[in-house]
Amino acid sequence: MSNSTTDAVIIEIEGALAKLTAQENPVFVMRIRSILLTNLDRGRLHHFIEDDILRVRLYVQKIVDNYRQFAPRLQKLQNDHCPQTWTALLQKMQQWTFSYLARHGFRTDANTQAIAEGLTNEAAIQLLNAYFPFDAHFDAWVHVIINNTCRKYFRSNLKESAIQENQLVDIEPFHNILRDEAYAEKEHQSELQEIIREALTQLSDARREVIELTYLQGLSNKDAAERMGKSIGALYSLRFYALEDLREILGKNRNNDNDKC
Repeated sequence: MSNSTTDAVIIEIEGALAKLTAQENPVFVMRIRSILLTNLDRGRLHHFIEDDILRVRLYVQKIVDNYRQFAPRLQKLQNDHCPQTWTALLQKMQQWTFSYLARHGFRTDANTQAIAEGLTNEAAIQLLNAYFPFDAHFDAWVHVIINNTCRKYFRSNLKESAIQENQLVDIEPFHNILRDEAYAEKEHQSELQEIIREALTQLSDARREVIELTYLQGLSNKDAAERMGKSIGALYSLRFYALEDLREILGKNRNNDNDKC
């Protein structure tokens, strides 16, 4: 964001806050100003307005509304350490973490539950000291923390093959990824095949090969690992990241399709 644009944004912010001052006490306005300037400095405000200065006041109102809704809960969590509030949140976080692991190939058993509990505790520690920008829903923000914690766990464990093979099940068949809501209307096999071919061309050589061997050619995990010269654990790790890439590719394709509508 250029200096001139930043200056224009600040002018819009101050104009919106001037109106707010007539309705709210000075402490409330001061807190809203602090959040807005922090989000401006971190680039969040710019991402929201997309260079449209007229959207600044919408952003200010969004911050005000979310502050009124979520600030009391955040106060209980981060400052008061309220046991009841934390207990309720931790229960939800553990469910979300367990679901995340299950979606990414973990068995729905006691071992995965134990992993979910540990990751939930890590995410809770991060949440305790994290900055909430008040431009997102509180639950969505917590989900981001959980997802990042899980991804960090995958990076530090799957790459080292620390997760035993019997803890994992085959990640959902490749065609299931295609048949999400974005592609539900594509009923013909030829269209699905075209989607597959296009998506695979955007993967790295190793990630494309692991998908081709285990899903398209139907090789067993053992045979595919031997063909690629990798351990079973390394194969799981490689396939996990290949499927993550495919989800991202298909998500972009879905957004492009929606833009054309």
